[in-house]
Amino acid sequence: MLKWMRRTCAMEQACLEEGLRSRSEVASEGASYVNPHEPRLSEALHIALDQWQEHLSSPLRALDLACGSGEATLALEAWLEKTQTGAMEPVLEAADPYTFEAFERRVGRRCHHWSFQDVADGVLEEEPIYDLVLCSFALHLLERSWLTCTVSSLARRARLLVVATPHKRPLIERKTGWEQVAEVLHARVRVRYGASPMVRFQNPLDAVTLADAMPTVCRCNSAG
Repeated sequence: MLKWMRRTCAMEQACLEEGLRSRSEVASEGASYVNPHEPRLSEALHIALDQWQEHLSSPLRALDLACGSGEATLALEAWLEKTQTGAMEPVLEAADPYTFEAFERRVGRRCHHWSFQDVADGVLEEEPIYDLVLCSFALHLLERSWLTCTVSSLARRARLLVVATPHKRPLIERKTGWEQVAEVLHARVRVRYGASPMVRFQNPLDAVTLADAMPTVCRCNSAG
């Protein structure tokens, strides 16, 4: 038992060390930022989106928050190209105050300069409702107070929240307006899917029905 516990702690620590970079480190790289874990992040997102496909609106209006150089946006675009055949194009936006230049150069689209603080302060209140907000390898870096303010603001302006993280944080509490619906674990990347009962869904399923209808945790080719 002790050996197993040590192995588990070692794996958790390795995950912490390999996947976590402070926003100050990201800011220092700015226009040259590249996420070294993009391949397994993309794989995890595709697995998760495949499982949750029927609950996503079409056409989709999405925001990639703390978007880096666009790794999550490109993964979402690739998934949409193979799964959605509707006549209307999805609207995919992105925001990052540090890496917007890297995103714009790589993806070829404008990137908002919004920070987590901007979101917490209500910058999305004047924007149309998003069907999906995607945040990868970033929310776990927020202090608890800022996390609560940020995700509470998101719960008023988005139907769904998909968070990719290299470990168990962040823990998003129900009091912030989000109901965790499902989780996929792939190659040490956790992808969590939450629904906001505060925003009307375009499909007939509401957040409670979603939570009842979908599995809580799915482990796909897990390495840890």
